[in-house]
Amino acid sequence: MRRSYGRENRIAGKVEFWKDPRRRKKFKTEHFTLVLRKNDKDAKRLGLVVGRKVGGAVSRNRIKRLVREFFRLNKEKMPESSDFIVLAKENISIKGYREVFEELKVIFN
Repeated sequence: MRRSYGRENRIAGKVEFWKDPRRRKKFKTEHFTLVLRKNDKDAKRLGLVVGRKVGGAVSRNRIKRLVREFFRLNKEKMPESSDFIVLAKENISIKGYREVFEELKVIFN
């Protein structure tokens, strides 16, 4: 399996994010909410929601980069044909990849 994060692994647009609310499961951690949903495509896809209340543009982009890296490196452990929507909570205090990894790996184990 390729360890890339290409266009086929992205969820884009509001309609793609929130369609079919009956088929999704929510998991919550201290800094993230993860919505897991089956899709009709043969791909594992990631969607990110990091609002302004999280912080400035630099902080928001850093969180998105860290979550994308977690997804890219752990894609093979995730369920097939699924969408993963990660919502960052307010006042997130993530300092590096290690903290993101420790928090998100709990959900996938």
